[in-house]
Amino acid sequence: MDNTIKGFIKFILNSVSGSAKANGITETLAGWSKDLYGFATTIQTNVMMPVGYMILALFALLELYRISEQVEAMGGGSDAGVRLISAALVKVAFCKIAMDSMNLFMNAIMQVSITLSQGIGKLVNSGHMGTVISVDDIYSPLVKEGFWTKLMIMVLLLFVMLITMLATVLVNVVVTGRFLQMYVFLAVSPIPIATMPHHEFSGIAKNFFKSFMAVSIQGTLIYMVQLFYPFLMKTAFANVDKSGVLPLIASLMGFSILLIFAVFQTNSWAKSLTTAM
Repeated sequence: MDNTIKGFIKFILNSVSGSAKANGITETLAGWSKDLYGFATTIQTNVMMPVGYMILALFALLELYRISEQVEAMGGGSDAGVRLISAALVKVAFCKIAMDSMNLFMNAIMQVSITLSQGIGKLVNSGHMGTVISVDDIYSPLVKEGFWTKLMIMVLLLFVMLITMLATVLVNVVVTGRFLQMYVFLAVSPIPIATMPHHEFSGIAKNFFKSFMAVSIQGTLIYMVQLFYPFLMKTAFANVDKSGVLPLIASLMGFSILLIFAVFQTNSWAKSLTTAM
């Protein structure tokens, strides 16, 4: 029975912290799924890019028309007109470059999140954030308990283990959904970027970048939440001698449910950090 309880505890510890590395949260778009990345890039190049160029040309004409009216309202000064038209042409040129280099820009944004996640992982592995509690540390207060108490603990740990398994599955679902969202963003990226030259619609392009940054940084937040879980377990076991076994099990179940809630909230947290709509 002792080995069974230790096995349950080890499973709970490893299922969450281990999934933080196993679900590919630190992978690039090309690394997570080469096929999906290739398909998204094909859609971007063959379907979305021509449409984006047409939208860019339309908004460029509208912007030039707006500038002509503005110059006319200012009295037709040639210097002002040249400056405004030059600024508009620079925006169009920058937009064209951004559309052609969208993969580079988006991979660079995502690399920031990957670097942050890898840096946090190195801190944990190097011991800078303290030592995560071991199975023996957890089980030591339970050694003196009797057979029936251990049996009850084993049954309750089974429920905790099932909740943890559910949490791990849901984390993988969220991570998969995040990558799918980024592939969609990559595929359609030329269209929102094409709105950049027009002063009234440029907010679409800005919000697109913010939204992609939010989805990207969400990976780091998910990674942090998963790595925080063992530390929450350590806190729960810290006062097991005083509080008893039942409050301990209740805390573990609560932390597992909290993990699920926190992972689903990472999207909202990321949008708050990037002010994305």
